[in-house]
Amino acid sequence: MSSLVGPLYIILVNEQFKGGPTEYGILQIFGALGSIIGGLSIKYFNKLISPGKGLFVSWIIAGILMAFLSVTSLMIVGYIIFFFYCFFLVLGNIIFSSLKIVLVEDKYRGRIEGVTYSLSSILIPLSTLLGGILAEYTNVSIVFTFSGLWIVLVGIIFFFDKELKQLKHFKN
Repeated sequence: MSSLVGPLYIILVNEQFKGGPTEYGILQIFGALGSIIGGLSIKYFNKLISPGKGLFVSWIIAGILMAFLSVTSLMIVGYIIFFFYCFFLVLGNIIFSSLKIVLVEDKYRGRIEGVTYSLSSILIPLSTLLGGILAEYTNVSIVFTFSGLWIVLVGIIFFFDKELKQLKHFKN
């Protein structure tokens, strides 16, 4: 979903927040800081919550924040939302990658990673094109709302996975 909205952040900043290059740069700084702090805090997050719940919670929160980003017009609120969106998205992505190590047998892991990366590589240009078309014919806020709801849906799907529910915590 990030490729759906990735090229549209500059439009969001320009049209919705009435900002320019400086505000866009600051938004990217907030996102980078949220990502770094999210990555650094994964150890503590994993102690508080099981991986399955962590994946569910982090992606649900990230999706809700993405959708909220589309309804505010205050730049400072956008900065804060984007910081926490990136924070929780990174937490979910780290958990997801770690789960592939824990749940996928060694003999299949390379194949699974290869298929995952291949599909991602194929879908990124299509997703970017779709995001651009949607933004052109609707409103950029609608694309961000759709993307946020999609992330929430993926989080809900992980909530119902039986194997994830049985996994208590990652072993160090």
